[in-house]
Amino acid sequence: MRRLSGPAGDLADLLRVLAASWPGRMLTGHHLPALQRMPDRYLPLLADEASRAGRIAAPRDAAALVRRALRRWPPSGVPRWPRRVPSLGGVRLVPPRRAWTNATPMIVAVAALGGTALTSPASASSTAPRSPLTWCRDKSSMAVIGDSGSTGYGVVDPKNAWVAALRRAKPHTRIVNYAHDGAMVSDFLPGGRWPQTTGAVRDIGRRQPSLVLIEIGGNDYYMDRDPARYQADLDRLTRAIWSVSPRSTLVYETIWPFDPRHSPTAVHSWDEYAAAMHRLVVKYHAGWIDLRQFFPPNYSADADTHLLNPDRIHPTDAGNAVEFAAVLNILNRC
Repeated sequence: MRRLSGPAGDLADLLRVLAASWPGRMLTGHHLPALQRMPDRYLPLLADEASRAGRIAAPRDAAALVRRALRRWPPSGVPRWPRRVPSLGGVRLVPPRRAWTNATPMIVAVAALGGTALTSPASASSTAPRSPLTWCRDKSSMAVIGDSGSTGYGVVDPKNAWVAALRRAKPHTRIVNYAHDGAMVSDFLPGGRWPQTTGAVRDIGRRQPSLVLIEIGGNDYYMDRDPARYQADLDRLTRAIWSVSPRSTLVYETIWPFDPRHSPTAVHSWDEYAAAMHRLVVKYHAGWIDLRQFFPPNYSADADTHLLNPDRIHPTDAGNAVEFAAVLNILNRC
C-alpha cells in the first residue's frame, strides 16, 4: 500500500485506528466498502478529530482528504495491530483491550468502550470528573437506563431482547433494567412520569452497580425536543448518578436513526442528539456505543437486514441481536 505523507498519512493512520477499535473488535472485509461509501457529511468530523488528536493543521479540503485516505486502504482487508503500537502526531495509540486499563491522557477509542468516538486532551474538559474504571475489576453488577430500545418492545420472543440475552451471557453479573417504554431523559429526573424511572437514581445509589449503561434519547428525538435541552438533561442525569454511586463506570449508547416523528414539522435530526451525547462522552471520558454504524440509515434501506419492525422505529429480534452483540463486545474489552 502506498504510504500517504503529511496530513493525509495521519488521517489514513487515524482511520486504521478506527477500524481496529470498531465494535466487533476488528473490521471484516464487508465493512470496508461501507466505510469507503461513508456520507460526506461525516468526513469533516473525522478530519477535525484527526486534526485535534494528531495536532495537525486541518486542511480546507478536509472531506476530500479523508475520502482519499479511505480509498488508499488495502482492498483485501484491514491491517492488524502491530507488535509495537505506532504513534499519530506524537500521541501514542493504545490497542482496544489495553486502553481501559490505562487512564493516562492519550488517544483512545473512548476508553476502549466505544466504536468511533475519539477523545484527546485538547477536546476533553480537565475539570469534569472522569468515568471510573470499576467495571474492569468488578463485573458483579450493572444497571441499564433506557427507553423502549432496552425493554424488548417489538420482539417476538422476549428471550431475544438484548438485555435478556445479556443476562444469559453474563450469568454472574446482576443486571437491573430501569428502562421504560416512552421514556425521555427527563423521566429519570425529579418530576418524571413513572416511579420506575424517577426512582432509578435512588435505587442505583442503593445498589452501587459497577457499570451504568445509558441508552436514551430516542423519544426526545421523536418529540423533537431541543437537542441542547436533551444534552443538559443528560448531563444532569449523569451527575445525579455519580452523586449517589461515584464508583460506577458509565457507558452511553446512541441508538439507530428512525423515520417517524411525533410532529410533521420536526426540525432536528438524529445526528444532533447523537452529537449531544458524544459531547458528554468526551467531557467525562466515558464509554460510547454508537449503533448508527450497524443499523440502516432509514427504514427503506432495511429491506435486506430486517433489523427494524414495520413501525419503522423498534428493533426486531434480529435488531436486538445486533444491539446485544455490540454491547457485549464493549463489556468484554477489559
